[in-house]
Amino acid sequence: MKKSSTFCLYRLVILCFICFTVLPSKAQNVTPVSLDSLSFRQLDSLFSNTQNSNFDSLELYAQKMLQIARNENDIAKKNKAFYKLALAYKRQGKKAKTTQAIDSLALYASKANDAYMLSNCFNLRGNVSYEEGNLEAAFSHYEDVIEVSKTLEDSYMSLVALNNIALIKKELQTPKKALIDAKNALKGFMEEKEAYSEISALHLVSELYLDLYRENSNPAYLDSTLQNVNLGLKKSKAYSDTFGYYLFLSTKGQWLQETNQFDEALQVFNEVAAYFKDKKDDKWQMFMYLYLGRLYDTLQQPKNAISVLEKASDILISKDFHFNDTSEIYLLLTKNYFYVNDRKKAEYYLEKYKKLSDKVQHDNRNLYAKLHNAYNVSALEKKISLIEEKASFYQKIRFVIIFGSICIGIIALIFYRKNRINRKKLALLLEKGAVPRKSVAPAIQNAKIEDAEVQRILSSLAQLEEEEYYLTQSCTLNSVAKKIDTNTSYLSKIINEHKGMSFANYVNAYRIDKVLTKLKAEKKYQKYTLKYIAEQFGFSRHETFSRVFKKQTGISPSNYLKKIKNDNL
Repeated sequence: MKKSSTFCLYRLVILCFICFTVLPSKAQNVTPVSLDSLSFRQLDSLFSNTQNSNFDSLELYAQKMLQIARNENDIAKKNKAFYKLALAYKRQGKKAKTTQAIDSLALYASKANDAYMLSNCFNLRGNVSYEEGNLEAAFSHYEDVIEVSKTLEDSYMSLVALNNIALIKKELQTPKKALIDAKNALKGFMEEKEAYSEISALHLVSELYLDLYRENSNPAYLDSTLQNVNLGLKKSKAYSDTFGYYLFLSTKGQWLQETNQFDEALQVFNEVAAYFKDKKDDKWQMFMYLYLGRLYDTLQQPKNAISVLEKASDILISKDFHFNDTSEIYLLLTKNYFYVNDRKKAEYYLEKYKKLSDKVQHDNRNLYAKLHNAYNVSALEKKISLIEEKASFYQKIRFVIIFGSICIGIIALIFYRKNRINRKKLALLLEKGAVPRKSVAPAIQNAKIEDAEVQRILSSLAQLEEEEYYLTQSCTLNSVAKKIDTNTSYLSKIINEHKGMSFANYVNAYRIDKVLTKLKAEKKYQKYTLKYIAEQFGFSRHETFSRVFKKQTGISPSNYLKKIKNDNL
């Protein structure tokens, strides 16, 4: 009995030794010797479990997987090994080796006619192009993912492509459109129980809500940002996704800055920057320096701003990144060197800002046209519909009958009263040729403004009105901020304080005023369709134009046109 107990104890000690020496932990790297006893499947599992927390070991796992695949001459295992190797190199920022691994994956995936791995190959190529700033190439690769994934039984790769296209739309400064795609991808990942992909999509959703807040200052978007960030922090902890955790923390820092909690934001940004520096993640390290630069600029600490922004500039130059936000690095450097009276450096970075900004905007215009004309979401919608729960046919019919009955009753009661009001408003519009609303843009010369920077911004806004820049579809809060050399948060604040409205309402009010003037003064515009009129005055969709027109005037544009035409007979 004693011998048996001793033997069991001995086996227990040996088992514990194997667990602590063979299986990796977050703090301990696995040596090549300890990997020899592991199977291909075990190595694959180790890679998946540590891909967002222990970057240093990923290449070791993938190389060992490739060695086993070659020894067994198993083409399916070679595909998976090259895929994991490409991911490992990408995490480490090794561009040349990443491209080489992707090319090998493409070769073996084509030989094996493996549609799933081939779609992964195109997705990786899209990710590489995206990080290089070549959004058009990235979009093309994601289109290939969608095309190849049509032959797959599940919708996972279509969801991946959808989420990545949402990233491109974010870069194109169309957050509302991007948010629709990102939310659909998130819902799909949750249904598929793809934890890491779910975290990635959730982070994109939180960033897009923040973009929407910066675009129109609606506090509801700030609330949605915080709600999604807190959920993401919780989920990334639950799934041991350290990388995802710090991404959400970076967004939390931006939320803290937007809510004027500057000390807390500074603490968070420094913590996240230290993490990405330790992981040698150049892209996110650069973005953290940019976020710190924005914060120091807001706090009017030019020396601190210059210190971190110079680090961001060094990474930008060495890695040749071309994201939309990267041009802001040079703009902030220009501004802060001006504050410390270093005119030479200010002029140097202003020139770099103009060159990079022009290139990014030119590339984005080309891609936006391609996205608008070529991107067909029907394939994605079919894939997504497979995993979405739909209401039954009879539930829909019941809802339509009840809702329709209520609507008919309400319409019958208000129809006559509404027509009377509309006729009065039409008469007023036709008489005055302008929008019957309160003055929303105080004259600059009458405003008592002490701050020279505010005066400069308001003058620049007036100049853009004269140039009719607001009638272009490329006019966004971001583009206007860049044109007048300021940041989006400050510009939004100035417009709210001195124009009495959000940026979106300010631009839309200007556009509708122009529409009314043209329709009254030039009869040729009365012959055009609403879609054409909308496009001519800066609206990308005629539905948006109709909604804004009616909100501002109280009358639909179609009724207004009809009345003008009748009066001209």
